[in-house]
This record gives sequence, structure tokens and C-alpha cells, in this order.
Amino acid sequence: MESPEKLWSHDGEALSIPKGLYSEWTSPENNLKVERISTKNSATFTVSESVEISVSVIPVTDEDNRIHDYQIPSDDILAHLEVGSTVQVL
Repeated sequence: MESPEKLWSHDGEALSIPKGLYSEWTSPENNLKVERISTKNSATFTVSESVEISVSVIPVTDEDNRIHDYQIPSDDILAHLEVGSTVQVL
């Protein structure tokens, strides 16, 4: 099942991050950058070049559901959220 494109916003304004690997958006103040690190479901957020947060959404497969007995209904989906961060030394 494909999920719809997510809506992104910054300071209450909707924005669009171009589709495609390594496409990016930078805030008008240059203090926030969002970069796709995969063709879908993964992005890196860099704040003032001092903090970097990577986020990936990993869908749970039918096989995962069977092995781990998540008991996901057939009309629903479940995903794992992987988050990592790096703080630059100032």
C-alpha cells in the first residue's frame, strides 16, 4: 500500500520538498534544511548546522506481522520509526 505524499510546513506555511533522492528544502533564514535521504520515507533535518536528525519510516511487512504476532488488521498498516541524531561540537 502506498501512502500519500506528506504535507510539510514551516512557521505555519506549507512547503514542498521535491521528490527524488537528495532533494532538499532550506528555510528562508537558512537555519533549517530538510533533505531526502531515500526516494521515500526518510529525511534528514539539519538545524543551524549544529544538530542533525535523521528519520526513517519502515513499514511492517506481512512477514514481520506473522513472525512478531503484531496482529495488524488486514485493512491497516503499521510502521517503525527510526530516529537518530548528531550534535556538532561548537
